[in-house]
Amino acid sequence: MKTKNLKLKVILFALVVCVAGCSVNKEDENHESIETISPIPFGKWKLINVTTPFVGESNDYSEFNIVYDFGIDFATGNLLKVSGEIEKIELYRGHSIGEHPYAIMCIDYEDGYEYRLTIDTTTYSYQISSEELKFDNLPLDGSIYTLVKF
Repeated sequence: MKTKNLKLKVILFALVVCVAGCSVNKEDENHESIETISPIPFGKWKLINVTTPFVGESNDYSEFNIVYDFGIDFATGNLLKVSGEIEKIELYRGHSIGEHPYAIMCIDYEDGYEYRLTIDTTTYSYQISSEELKFDNLPLDGSIYTLVKF
């Protein structure tokens, strides 16, 4: 049993190192380094909007405290905990309250990187800044999720 747990920890550690290796260091026109932002959305983020362009729907959740907490545990793996009171929301389009496994993947192209986030079994492209996280499963006519750092 200890060998199995050790293997899992080694695999998860290697995953974190690989993802962290997808650097987002950039240089401005003077070749000076610009502040690096981690491409991994660890920590707490507040869901503020879910837009579904295909049906012309936009749902504003900024007045609700719906929190997406991206954590990592070397024993259990990456775990997203969604919390908040959604009972009062008529059309809630976010992820269900509770725990969801997630994974991060970085695809290295010649002209840059693309980051992918898989929550449960759905894979999204995503963009992250120091204050905002957006992910979507377009072009599959899916939704665009907008979150802000909590």
